Amino acid sequence: MDTVLLQSSIREQPSPDPGRSSNTNDDLMLRESVKQFLAGIHRAGFDFAGFSSVISRQLHSIPYPPLELFWLYSAANYHGNVAAKNSRDRIGGVRHLLQLFSAFSPARGISNCIALIAPAVYALHECAVECGLGEKKAMREIQLLAEGILSYISICSGKYKDLDEISTGLHHPCFVDLVKVWTLKCSSSEESLKAFFPLVSSEVWKRFELEEECGVGYLAGVVIAEAFLLTLYLKVKGGGASRKELQKELRIWAVSSITALHNQQFFEIMLKFLLDPKVTATTILVSQHPY
Repeated sequence: MDTVLLQSSIREQPSPDPGRSSNTNDDLMLRESVKQFLAGIHRAGFDFAGFSSVISRQLHSIPYPPLELFWLYSAANYHGNVAAKNSRDRIGGVRHLLQLFSAFSPARGISNCIALIAPAVYALHECAVECGLGEKKAMREIQLLAEGILSYISICSGKYKDLDEISTGLHHPCFVDLVKVWTLKCSSSEESLKAFFPLVSSEVWKRFELEEECGVGYLAGVVIAEAFLLTLYLKVKGGGASRKELQKELRIWAVSSITALHNQQFFEIMLKFLLDPKVTATTILVSQHPY
């Protein structure tokens, strides 16, 4: 990703009161829009452009639009542009997503900038699974995008040392419905959360599904963990060096990356992930992820 593009999204912006309550009409509008999208997406001839235009007007009509509305708008654009296309087109779609999210530059703090890119991390993981090891050029593009995402997060983390202090709430259960907007093949909330956050432990899925509200700070921590693990997997699968050299390279990379990520939620999520008895080196690096 272009460095200028990465930095442009974290410029100083006015932050509204974190305790500011959401407008009821805005919440209702968001919920209805999500329902309309989920109801219409599987019908032939769904007007992606028209739907995107409506959501775009909603985005511009709200002083501080919720993160979920950004996700809905980007989902309509993404599905409309890459539906039924090959993996290379989907990689281009992820790149466009990242540019779109950078342009949004939400004015609610840096934690929102990180949480906002969750769909891009999910879509990039899907590309990696779809490509497999056979398409080396495509996998290299995916790895570069993953590294770019982690660099973006590091820049954000360096801007504010404690992202939890500036987090706001999510519109649950609308948030879970927004996850369904991205994971169209999943039938239940549980399946959608597992697909959308494929690399973290089951505790994360349960927290999003069962709790009435999760903060954006927590979501940002999950996104950081997903991006870190995805980049790690891609580096391991990319190989190229001897086992000893790769271990040394990954150790240096992991330490430097983690040091740059100032997020308590990320550290907690990673610790619980590593302590999970169901997670072993084999499942992390081989079993669950064909790439």
